[in-house]
Amino acid sequence: TAGCAQSANGPSAQQYVYAEVIDDGAGSVRVSWDPPASDGGSGITGYQAASADGRLACWTTDRSCVFRATDVPVFAWDGRVTDTVPNKTLYLHRLVNLGGFDGFFAQAANAAGWGARGWTPGAWTPSPPPNAPANVVATAGWKRVTVSWSRPSGGSRLPIFNYLAASGRDGTCITRQGEPLQCEFLKVPIGKNVSFRVQALNAYGWGAAAESNKVAPYDLKVADHTVKNLFLLGRLVELSIKTPGYLPGTTLSVFWRVSTDKEWKRVAKGSTLKVGRDKTITYKQQFPFKLRGKRIVFRVEGLDAFAERVVKLP
Repeated sequence: TAGCAQSANGPSAQQYVYAEVIDDGAGSVRVSWDPPASDGGSGITGYQAASADGRLACWTTDRSCVFRATDVPVFAWDGRVTDTVPNKTLYLHRLVNLGGFDGFFAQAANAAGWGARGWTPGAWTPSPPPNAPANVVATAGWKRVTVSWSRPSGGSRLPIFNYLAASGRDGTCITRQGEPLQCEFLKVPIGKNVSFRVQALNAYGWGAAAESNKVAPYDLKVADHTVKNLFLLGRLVELSIKTPGYLPGTTLSVFWRVSTDKEWKRVAKGSTLKVGRDKTITYKQQFPFKLRGKRIVFRVEGLDAFAERVVKLP
């Protein structure tokens, strides 16, 4: 009737409802929207965003809501149980990817009640597993191999939960979020050249693997020694030094001291050795008669390794 106030209706459907995975390091999902074309004759009092299955809901006066893995309740879903962060995150991302009437909706409220629902677009392409890690490098060490890498570049925006570094039977290592991007392998056979494959895991599975260079761990041993009497010249000590895994041309240094002394001595002449192809070196050191009966400690150093041998001079 003319002159009478019109009763308010609920708002029209939300426009441009959009769900996206945000780069917060945790794989959270933001649902955002534009205001409805009509407020139904009454001012908008707030908005609701929710999942189609009713398990997630958010009330706000803003125009967006963020859903986190911690917001997802525990329930059985698609052969999984949302009792872990990866499974909770996967559930969130599945809602984004499904869209339509299986995804998220948003609706506005006014004094008359809730308006029509606006839905996120449907049939999105699922986010992929991670790209291969970058800069995968294996470094040989004393009885060990260290493998390091960088985060994958490009590809999926989803957070990475784990990295896997492996080399068949020579070792497997899994790192978790927040841990250094490297692994140390202590069971690789000395002298064996190995490479490692590294790949990342997000909510959609393991990504492509990147392979490292080949390296071999090394070891340093004083395998044996002999003492010879030199007429009028004292004693001659010969050390048999083994260097499996060392590259030919690597430099070693030899030091010695009397066991009761603290200071190491290095004789300039002949105290620097180079590893050859046969990996075995003979080092000779002459001692005067005045040291007979003494215990001599030899120390061989190369790269980050060392080996010691105690020899008694008769």
